[in-house]
Amino acid sequence: MGGEALPARSRTNLEMPGPVSTDRWENEGGSFSSSSKGETRGVLDATVARVRPVERSPRSYLLPALERVLNGAELSRGELEASNINSKDLTRLENDAWEQLGHWVDEAEVRVRDRNYTAFHLEWLRDLHAKLAQ
Repeated sequence: MGGEALPARSRTNLEMPGPVSTDRWENEGGSFSSSSKGETRGVLDATVARVRPVERSPRSYLLPALERVLNGAELSRGELEASNINSKDLTRLENDAWEQLGHWVDEAEVRVRDRNYTAFHLEWLRDLHAKLAQ
């Protein structure tokens, strides 16, 4: 679910105001060409970011993210940001889980140095996961 980009391609016929100074051009945004009949054709390329649909509950992101961490997988700040979760829309419990996931991501160096802190934080995340899953 990360912030992967998916290529999207759109094809459309465009009418260009005349006169056109070139018969063909292409760059990273797409390409245009005109035929001998004066028709102009264009291909526009765009990047579409994968985002969480609006109708999904924040828990549909929080629960799998917590499970990943509890199973030893890495979670990045970019993945949290790509989830498009608005903390103002969260319940108190969801907000606690959101904040703790953020702390987990930001405190990787602390976890390397302090195993007790890591064990404590994992127990806290397990508790939040259990409560969210109810």
